[in-house]
Amino acid sequence: MIESLIQWIENLSQLIPLPLFVVLGSFLEEIIAPIPSPLVMTSAGTIIQSRGQSLFYILFIAIIAALSKTVASVLWYVFSDKAEDFLVSKFGNMLKISHKDIEGIGKHFNNTRRDDVLLFVLRAIPLFPNAPISIFCGIIKLNLRTYITATFAGSVVKNLLYIYAGIVSLSYLERFKSSYELVENIGYLVLVLIICYFVVKHQRSKTLMEKVLDFLKKTFRK
Repeated sequence: MIESLIQWIENLSQLIPLPLFVVLGSFLEEIIAPIPSPLVMTSAGTIIQSRGQSLFYILFIAIIAALSKTVASVLWYVFSDKAEDFLVSKFGNMLKISHKDIEGIGKHFNNTRRDDVLLFVLRAIPLFPNAPISIFCGIIKLNLRTYITATFAGSVVKNLLYIYAGIVSLSYLERFKSSYELVENIGYLVLVLIICYFVVKHQRSKTLMEKVLDFLKKTFRK
């Protein structure tokens, strides 16, 4: 099914205007995580190259695609926020985890310039997948204004990098797409390590981590 959707998106680039394609494609790419992140913008890069578009047009495409990605990422944020409320309300007593424990992680991230920059970097580097970042930010209730700003700015940078990859050469693009699954898996691993670092670094979050580990130990012992 995902392969068919990817093929449909690739064909769509030839059927509708490029601005509409990057807006629709970027939204779907953000919402449906299995779709490879480079798909839409690298395809846009090859189209831009074939048409000889200006640098201003390239920036315009990167910006409108970033706006679409940001809207989709806010939906992930809201969904994760509501899911955290529901799951903690239902299973918090079993796990011995409270909203206060989880919000303690968010307080560690909020209102610090360093962590704002970190979120921007995570969004801007192609190595890191978007959906887990959005879900984590929603769970800890990261400041929404910070989340939106860093997501948009980072997405613009990432889009420009993908467009450039598409412009450079088609053969380079095919090699990049074939190896992207491995690159993204490395990104997942690095992202998990970064999140664990900040969770453990925060004193209240240590208690949360210990509760989760204790629950897992008890579960596997049964």
